[in-house]
Amino acid sequence: MSPITIPILLALAGTDLAIAPRAVLSPPAIELTFVPPRGSHENLEGRVYGVNPATHRVATYIFVEQAYGWWNKPYLDPRTVEIAPDGTFEVDITTGGIDPDATRIAVYLVADSFTPPACVPCADLPELDEPRTVVCRPPGERELSCLGRTWVVKRNDLSAGPVGPGPNYFDDSAESVFCDAQGLHLSIRFDGLRWLATEVVLQESLGFGSYVFEVEGRVDEIDANVVLGLFTWDDCAGYSPRYPHDHAREIDVEFARWGNPFDPENAQFVVQPWDAPDHLQRFAVTLEDPGVVTCGFHWAEDEVQFRSRTESETLSWQYAGADVPEPELENVRFNLWLVGGAPPTDGQELEVVISDFAFAPLEGE
Repeated sequence: MSPITIPILLALAGTDLAIAPRAVLSPPAIELTFVPPRGSHENLEGRVYGVNPATHRVATYIFVEQAYGWWNKPYLDPRTVEIAPDGTFEVDITTGGIDPDATRIAVYLVADSFTPPACVPCADLPELDEPRTVVCRPPGERELSCLGRTWVVKRNDLSAGPVGPGPNYFDDSAESVFCDAQGLHLSIRFDGLRWLATEVVLQESLGFGSYVFEVEGRVDEIDANVVLGLFTWDDCAGYSPRYPHDHAREIDVEFARWGNPFDPENAQFVVQPWDAPDHLQRFAVTLEDPGVVTCGFHWAEDEVQFRSRTESETLSWQYAGADVPEPELENVRFNLWLVGGAPPTDGQELEVVISDFAFAPLEGE
């Protein structure tokens, strides 16, 4: 992962004019020079600028969903690490059992007299006045080339419990998620102990433009407990001052009855938050065998235009409210999961194929 430099604001009274020239001339900043990949036991490495290393320390928190939130690193005691005279620092962020599965890492630059809040765990990242940077890691390690792009397949430690959405157990095996000439295959499977959901995450952010998805299969007959999501999502949204959007930059096309087998509407367009007025449009998709639906959205600065097209009908909807997100670190994601983690109502495994994905940026982007 390339170095990430996040400028941060700190009163110059905390600086020392006797330190290195760059530190004197630059504003206080944290540079993460090495972020270990998810699943690794390597240490986090970085460098600070603009402060006296002798009078400051680094406080670190990691977020592990299956461990219920944010935790101090390296330990509850000590909660901070020293900064070397040259401004470098190193933090052991895997001192607990499933710490390698952390998906978010937050680093604060604090005075050496400051004691960071204890998190064992904290549901929310502590809101400190101290400067910070947050980095997010993909929710898995397995990469898959498909539909002309590279995706990471979501995985969680099955022995440690389920994760969201759902919550569900997400499997990254080639049996559950694979690519062939037909396209990207997602599945819901039963492994003899638990039902397994699937998700893939695009390894690039695309921003404003037109997103078009082609799905094969009878998604109009999708089980009442199953959700197929085609959407954007930003894991870092709301956690870093640089990326403040609160609703994960989430734009959704979803095929779901949300547990109600009698709901005649089996799909929806959403700009999050879904429960705000006029942010969600439910509709019915009707297919014939073999069943293909082309859907997606055109995302611009002041609106999101949705469309769904089958052989027999075309449906559209526009959202132009205050919650149109601005692009930043969002990724396209596809997932197939179970509402509340409950089994399919018919007890059957299932598979959906994403046969095509196309993106066209806005003109001038």
